[in-house]
Amino acid sequence: MLQPLIDRSPVRRRVSLVYRLPAQAALIRQTSLLADWTIATPAVIQVMMAQDTRRGALMLHHLKQGYTGVILHLDLEWAAYGWLRRPYDPPPPHLPQGYGPESAQWIFNCRTREPFRNRGLYKETLYLLAGLAWETPGAAPLYIDTHPANVPSRRAIHSVGFEPSGVLTNWIVGLPGIRWWRWAFYQPQRPHPRL
Repeated sequence: MLQPLIDRSPVRRRVSLVYRLPAQAALIRQTSLLADWTIATPAVIQVMMAQDTRRGALMLHHLKQGYTGVILHLDLEWAAYGWLRRPYDPPPPHLPQGYGPESAQWIFNCRTREPFRNRGLYKETLYLLAGLAWETPGAAPLYIDTHPANVPSRRAIHSVGFEPSGVLTNWIVGLPGIRWWRWAFYQPQRPHPRL
């Protein structure tokens, strides 16, 4: 007996809350730098991610795509990191090709290592990436997105000055080993759930 095609075709749906930093003037650092930081380079990634080769390989892939990364660290131990998609780079990995304006900038793939959480490092990462995004006058709009249930991330995003800018639903549908399709549906006026 043949199984229905849908049983063999996984469908993944990801809903993200989208935020936009409205203007360069809104970016005012309200905390001091809590760790040293560096721009991600192949050499830095090899040293910082020596114990986590999978994460290091992903970061090297981000560099090959043209993304800009920052790594916050204490000595040679990484504490947090984040990535910035500049205008006309490929879209962040979680967004489908052709989604959104090519001139937009997007912060993505931010992580804080477990022992360093609740110290404000995620917020520092956002400040650093936003500062890099706006190095030149008249820079492109800056966006970030997060899962609705990630309340700590949402609070940090708000505290840096980002404002709600709709909801993004991203689908990935595929036939394993054959082909994957990705598409997104953006609702710019859809409100965010309350914190």
